[in-house]
Parts: sequence; C-alpha cells; structure tokens
Amino acid sequence: MKKYRYKLNMLEPGLKMIKAIGIFVVLGITFYMTDIMQLCYIFSGLAVILGVILLLLLIIESHQDKVLNEQAIEEMRKNGEDGY
Repeated sequence: MKKYRYKLNMLEPGLKMIKAIGIFVVLGITFYMTDIMQLCYIFSGLAVILGVILLLLLIIESHQDKVLNEQAIEEMRKNGEDGY
C-alpha cells in the first residue's frame, strides 16, 4: 500500500473556498442584474473553477482517508487487536 508523506486536511481551506465561491456567485449575479456581462462571466467562471478545484481536492482527501483507514485495519489485524 502507498504511504502518504502529507495528508490533506480540507476542512478549513474548504470552508474558505466555499465562502469565496459564494462571494463570486453573488458578484456574478450582481453584475448580471446591472448588465455588466463581462464581469458577470468572469466572476461566474471563477466560482465554477474554484468549485471544481475544491471537488478534486475532496476526492484526493477521500482517497487518502480510505488508504490510511485500510492501513490502520491491516496493522490492527497484525497486532491481534479487535479495534472496538
């Protein structure tokens, strides 16, 4: 199994990214209402890009959690522990 040197922790950065996505969406809607379409597209695009990046990072973190959990289960089996 693969050992990870660094473990992603997306809780705090994820919250900041969600806040930024919300701000970009609100700005996009505001510029849409005022018919400034270029800025609407820019901020909407930034919200989408940030959302995709967050999704990819969460997928990576989920994979790391799965691998680390499997390693912990294997180690408990080797040591003869129940785990409960």
